[in-house]
Amino acid sequence: MFFATHLATGLALGRRIRPPAAACAAGIVSHLVLDRTPHWDAFNATVSWTTPRNLLAVLSDVTAAALVATLARRRRWICRGHLGAAWGALGAMLPDLLWVPYHVLGVRRPRWVFDYHGRIQRPARWGPSLLVQVALVALSLWRADRNPHRC
Repeated sequence: MFFATHLATGLALGRRIRPPAAACAAGIVSHLVLDRTPHWDAFNATVSWTTPRNLLAVLSDVTAAALVATLARRRRWICRGHLGAAWGALGAMLPDLLWVPYHVLGVRRPRWVFDYHGRIQRPARWGPSLLVQVALVALSLWRADRNPHRC
């Protein structure tokens, strides 16, 4: 799944779950559930992510994630008094963020984490998968906005 999809779903869960540790745990579980559903992403290990289509997907995903984060802040879903949304979003992105030190810095990866994360992935064609992920982001943002709590 794309970062924006994980970010939006974790954010929506965190808005509902107030304790930060529980929101983070819910975000991690949501990541694993979403990655278990068939999906396409540009970081598929069997495909070079430097192809023009995949590079465009990566740039679009990073931009969409930044827009989701900006929307969350502007809509006051995250603040000092209510950090559940931030922790939910962090937990939802954490399994993918763990790849950064491995790919960028060459740090040795904890094999059991990455093997499990890799085994649950289910590939799908990019077109339908993209539509499903856009719908998930929209639904998650709508759900996050329905929570009456504002900072």
